[in-house]
Amino acid sequence: MKGWFQWGNIHEIERISLREFFDGSSITRTPRIYKEYRDFIICKYREEPSGRLTFTELRKSLVGDVSTLHKVFTFLEKWGIINFSGTVSAEPAEVQQRHKKEVRVE
Repeated sequence: MKGWFQWGNIHEIERISLREFFDGSSITRTPRIYKEYRDFIICKYREEPSGRLTFTELRKSLVGDVSTLHKVFTFLEKWGIINFSGTVSAEPAEVQQRHKKEVRVE
């Protein structure tokens, strides 16, 4: 996990990156809800850390607004808090194809 991450706290990087949970603009997007989503996703990943947690798999066990959950999932994945040891081959073929198309070497 990244050095800034702490289970008991919400770091400034999280507050800035996922501002909608911390700006008071929504009763369904609060710091408490963010932490519940975040902790659940990380725990779900830790059930099988040698694999790759997909968003589809996560949605089977976590209820909430799809776009909001996806933002949290993507944030955690981007920072290497989840899916840091899974292999690319564990991704669906269409995702692998999209990654291949996005990579350009010049």
